[in-house]
Amino acid sequence: LKQDEGYRIGWQSNIAMAYKDNECWYKQKTGKKYLNNKDKHIIANMAADYFLNQLLTIKSDEVSNIRGRGLMLAFDLPDTQKRDRLVDKLKENMLVLKSGTKSIRFRPSLTFSKQDVNQAIEFLNIALS
Repeated sequence: LKQDEGYRIGWQSNIAMAYKDNECWYKQKTGKKYLNNKDKHIIANMAADYFLNQLLTIKSDEVSNIRGRGLMLAFDLPDTQKRDRLVDKLKENMLVLKSGTKSIRFRPSLTFSKQDVNQAIEFLNIALS
């Protein structure tokens, strides 16, 4: 594969570009030229906080117990059947995990951006309607 500014071109290019966008924004905000591992975790945590806050804005009586730590996020539905129907709808557009008897979990990659969060919330709102 060819290299472009340290990122692979191919199936990973969208992931790399999303991370690169977040990285550029963070560098501009902090005035740093280079990022260390701590900075990279800060970028991931900013996306995680944004995702959790966006989940909390979902207006559905069926969604409850929205929770998360870092990029490990989840919420509950009233029962297994409703959870399974929602997972089937979401599988068309995004990856979600079943958990327990009535929970849905999200485990996005560290390259997850605010744009990805907005798209995920849009998919959730459509699937819940």
